[in-house]
Amino acid sequence: MFERAEEFYSPEQLPGHTLRGSDHKDVGLIMGVGANYADVATGPLRLTGNLYVPLDAIAYCTDTHCYLRIPADQVTHKGWNILPEERPTPGPGEPNEVRIPYRSEESKQRHA
Repeated sequence: MFERAEEFYSPEQLPGHTLRGSDHKDVGLIMGVGANYADVATGPLRLTGNLYVPLDAIAYCTDTHCYLRIPADQVTHKGWNILPEERPTPGPGEPNEVRIPYRSEESKQRHA
């Protein structure tokens, strides 16, 4: 089976992943990313609305899913339905590399 070489995801790799709470309940589908958030479409057929989830709220990702640091039922209390202000793009040499830990589905099942 193919092994992922990197140990982290960068934000640009997140679109297409299903976002779940720490309780493994679906929150929505990551459609895109801003400088400091993931744009997540929610609801049936992903038409209910969008959430703007801070990237630092994502604990880790697998090949197909990303998991929050909180349970899915706490998402509605976070105010993530309001588009955040974009941070300025860092200049050359400025640290701003957001990296989200990668876990394989196999190792995730072992830890469950």
